[in-house]
Amino acid sequence: MQVGDYMYYKNNKIILENKNDIKWMNYYEMAKQYYEEKGNLQIPLLYEVNGYKLGKWIQTQRSRQRGKGNLLPLSELQLKLLNDIKMIWEINNVNPDTDYINDEWMTYYNLAKQYYEQNGNLLIPISYEVDGYKLGRWLSNQRRIYKRQSGYAELPKKKYNLLNEIDMVWYDAKEELRKLKESLIEEDRTKTK
Repeated sequence: MQVGDYMYYKNNKIILENKNDIKWMNYYEMAKQYYEEKGNLQIPLLYEVNGYKLGKWIQTQRSRQRGKGNLLPLSELQLKLLNDIKMIWEINNVNPDTDYINDEWMTYYNLAKQYYEQNGNLLIPISYEVDGYKLGRWLSNQRRIYKRQSGYAELPKKKYNLLNEIDMVWYDAKEELRKLKESLIEEDRTKTK
């Protein structure tokens, strides 16, 4: 038995008889809502809704559709439902050495820029999230790519320049936070003298 085996139409309603199918349908409903709100399914990989990893789920559905790995294939009904909300099955394989910037990267960049404009820095904890987007994790990944610590290619110059425009911290953010805190304490001391 696999996911989708006990999911079928009856009297124009979808019948679910399996807990995995119920779980799949819950994720599908979140994807459908995202589609209805945004008009697309360009869901970032790290995107979450109330703790549900919707971006990861979308990626898994693509892998299932391609028969990738040891994942079970999607049922005909699951394919139909995903196609009904304009599932994007093929993501362009982008060479990370190029200056290509996709929508997901720009979404995170714009969130970082907004944070910078409001706070004057990018000293964001790794756990920081905004509207389901794990911005702190994304910034950490950009640093890692820049430093070549995770096997990725060097961060493309266009992305590097955009991040520098908003004063990206390329090294240990904890150290920067400590320095900022010390300077604020010192500034406060001189004001009170």
